[in-house]
Amino acid sequence: MTSWHLSCSVPPETRRIIHIDMDAFYASVESRDDPSLRGKPLAVGGSPTSRGVVMAANYEARAFGVRSAIPMARAVRLCPQLAIVRPDFARYKAVSQQVMAILRSCTPLVEPCRSTRPISTSRKISGRAARDQHRKAHQGAHPRRAGAHCLGGVAPNKFLAKIASGWQKPDGLTVMP
Repeated sequence: MTSWHLSCSVPPETRRIIHIDMDAFYASVESRDDPSLRGKPLAVGGSPTSRGVVMAANYEARAFGVRSAIPMARAVRLCPQLAIVRPDFARYKAVSQQVMAILRSCTPLVEPCRSTRPISTSRKISGRAARDQHRKAHQGAHPRRAGAHCLGGVAPNKFLAKIASGWQKPDGLTVMP
């Protein structure tokens, strides 16, 4: 999962953290770049014939019980029609940098999360604006840009913003006063 928190330096009673979560990031990038994968169960990870594991699974694969960190061999047993793509970390890094540029165009106060470590942004920006900026950039004139899921959560602290971002999957926004 790739995610960011956006926050601001204001009194605690008015502070708002915006947690942007790129749900199933690796799988979203793969289906964005290869239209033949869209709408099909997809997992990014290692080989099912060796000790490969699922690094990311899209919603179609999750419907069969395929989740991150399970052995790829088990994922194939759960979903025999599963499309498996080997990870391309250089491409994921490039896309992550594009997302960071989009967020920084909204505010200079942005930090990438490393698992539980979050991001920050200005009070002027709303969660919906950040999410919509991302969506607009990924659904522009270029057809390869469609398909990346982006969740948003807005709350007075990072912990609650992270929780709020997961409530309206796959592409929702939750605001906690």
